[in-house]
Amino acid sequence: MEDVLQRNAPSEQERQQPFDRSKYISRLVANYNQKTFLEITSRECIDVIEQVDVDIFNEFTRRIDKYLDKHASGQDDLKRYIQIVSAYLTFIAWKPFHPPGMIFAGGHKIVGKDNK
Repeated sequence: MEDVLQRNAPSEQERQQPFDRSKYISRLVANYNQKTFLEITSRECIDVIEQVDVDIFNEFTRRIDKYLDKHASGQDDLKRYIQIVSAYLTFIAWKPFHPPGMIFAGGHKIVGKDNK
């Protein structure tokens, strides 16, 4: 896994370039999703402690689909990958969609507190 993260780390040349917000977000989210997918595939099983409300799950899936239809039209493999990672983060791992520490516009960022 470290090898995968190393390959996606910014190069020295990229670090010296002017800040490109979209590349920053894309790289962080891609690394986070990849790390999450590796976490999913390395588990022997997933025990669901709580029942997932089917209506909430369906609405969640509908919103993800709508977003991806707009931003990743025609990329069915990517769409399925994002659906799996997003559902796992939300309903199983209870983790944020975006990586902790990622800085948003206005200086806001995802932070962890008490392992949450």
